[in-house]
Amino acid sequence: GRRGTARNDTNRGRNDKRCGKAQASLSPEAMELHTRTMSDSTERLSRLYLAELMASKLCHDLVGPVGATANGAELLADMTMEDEALALTAASATQAARILQYYRLALRASGGQRNDLDELRRVSGGLLELRGLEVDWALDGSEQAPVGTTKLLANLVGLAGEALPRSGAVTGGLRLEGEKSVVFAKAKGPSAQLRREALEALDPDGNEEVTPRSVQAYYAAMLARELGGSLRAEGRSEEVTLVTEIPLSG
Repeated sequence: GRRGTARNDTNRGRNDKRCGKAQASLSPEAMELHTRTMSDSTERLSRLYLAELMASKLCHDLVGPVGATANGAELLADMTMEDEALALTAASATQAARILQYYRLALRASGGQRNDLDELRRVSGGLLELRGLEVDWALDGSEQAPVGTTKLLANLVGLAGEALPRSGAVTGGLRLEGEKSVVFAKAKGPSAQLRREALEALDPDGNEEVTPRSVQAYYAAMLARELGGSLRAEGRSEEVTLVTEIPLSG
């Protein structure tokens, strides 16, 4: 009751005082190490949380087609529905495979990976086709673009697809402007709009809450930052464009 709460508050106060005394007795060098260790620990936790959110999104996107594949396998036991079961299983397996191929490109470590435009077209285009969306590409200057540019563009194209709730077209683009590479993905169609939480996640510094629904926007913004750019959204009637400018590799 109240006594237990008061006792806990007292103990907490004593512990805080002890901690303060212990820190006060540290040398400047030790204090700097202590602060850096706490900062590194916080950074590791945030990276772990980011990984958990991305895993949650991946599982969410896969649970439907994988479950349908299982249902198709069950229907195969009923020989009167064999053709229907085979069609369901094949379609669901294709859907799951395309989702996995997309996330392998969008989430993989980019160190040492060249910018493979053929893979980008095939994998990202395959994902959007599952959603019934048209896909177009306007790609130029990939040879000068930094490693990781196609990985960033894959994420932008995926986000642009999510901005089209019913139908429409997505254009993934890359072009040179002076000493910078402009990377963009445009969503065009009825009710084209990014979710509010995804828009907020485009600003990693100002966003306090990231969810499985907004984590890819946050992740894309961090990728753009690592490449020296800043991701933003530009919108007008029935159109949303995600764009960033990144310095050319030396």
